[in-house]
Amino acid sequence: MDWVGETWTQGGVVQVGVFSAAYFVFVQVATSVMDNNPSWDFKQYTKLPNSIHNMLMSVLSAYMFFGALPQVWNTFQETDKTFNDLVICDDKEILKKGQEYWFWWFFVSKFLEFIDTVFLILNRKHSPSAGWYLQVYHHSTTASVAWVAWFYNVPNAWFGLMSNTFVHIVMYFYFAVVVYDRRVRVIGHFVTYIQLIQFYCVVGSAFYSQFMTLVLNYECDDSYFGRMYVTVIYASYLVFFLVFHKARTKTMKVGSKKKGGDEGGAKDEGDGKGLCSGVLGGGDGDGDSSGGAVGGDDDQSQTARRSTRLRNKASKAST
Repeated sequence: MDWVGETWTQGGVVQVGVFSAAYFVFVQVATSVMDNNPSWDFKQYTKLPNSIHNMLMSVLSAYMFFGALPQVWNTFQETDKTFNDLVICDDKEILKKGQEYWFWWFFVSKFLEFIDTVFLILNRKHSPSAGWYLQVYHHSTTASVAWVAWFYNVPNAWFGLMSNTFVHIVMYFYFAVVVYDRRVRVIGHFVTYIQLIQFYCVVGSAFYSQFMTLVLNYECDDSYFGRMYVTVIYASYLVFFLVFHKARTKTMKVGSKKKGGDEGGAKDEGDGKGLCSGVLGGGDGDGDSSGGAVGGDDDQSQTARRSTRLRNKASKAST
């Protein structure tokens, strides 16, 4: 793996930037093409490939998590540093020892996750919304976070790898299965909550490290840039996620009132539909997952927006 590390250390910033920019351009072009061709319907062709993709991503996440876990645990058992020291400042990168292989796979997986967006676009889950903007922003930046955590001396970099891969085991498996067995929707909210817990834990540990080093002057010879970059990006993920979570919950409440009040609301809140699919997977209101990533909306919301856009285009054409 030495050649990989050398290659990405020398030109990592440029290469990550190029991939992220290419992703962003692809999103703009692909969504424009789909919007200009409303008759195109790929749902019947993407169901199986999308499920296979999600299952493979779940397996890859399990491979990374269970591969890195024993190494982290063994290293922690062997060190004479306290857990508090390692959480605040692991400036000797003790818990990253022997993790280069797993960090490489973690970094590569962030590019494989771009495929999530492809399925969302093909299934027309790309209507302008808080969820969709979060989806694009999330995938535009995660590769850079993984790269910084890999090559910079960042406290708790090991925790980011472990927590993210664990969440993705569950999340991708859920979206791989729910499209074929809707009974799985009962755990939909659980998937949302574990991702929120991950964000809270990572952001909390990052801010704790910042507070100890910047306010209480805890001596730490780590990378200031790396620590700040990971803290800011993860904090922004949490903010975006909470904003969308709130907007999505409000949309569900409005929808439940239109469907008949308390009975419809209880159904939406209790069966795992909508919230998890909308927040994490771009699934529709019936649990039709269209990608294992942040973003998406229900079909009714998207249909309404598409109809509005088409009416506006027709109105402009007539004038």
